[in-house]
Amino acid sequence: MIESIPKLQGKTEELPVIKGSVPNPDEMPSGCRFSTRCAFAKQECFVQSPEEVGAEGHPVRCWMYSDQWQQMTPYEGGESDGNSSSEAVDRQPIRD
Repeated sequence: MIESIPKLQGKTEELPVIKGSVPNPDEMPSGCRFSTRCAFAKQECFVQSPEEVGAEGHPVRCWMYSDQWQQMTPYEGGESDGNSSSEAVDRQPIRD
């Protein structure tokens, strides 16, 4: 999401988009609101909503910023691209 914020300086290019559709507010997915559209989602993201934590000077609700992230089970479903690697990833905060 943070990549979608327009830059005020420099060359103007197309803004990145989050793959998929926004869920109906009456039918929000269990777990993280972005789990069905997040390229880094792991199994736990679909089950439990993350707590708010501070990351890079901003409040975020993303399991990637938790102490549990490296121990979480990779996602093996269909909607998310899933990051099956246990290596560190380039973290971009998802703000509420």
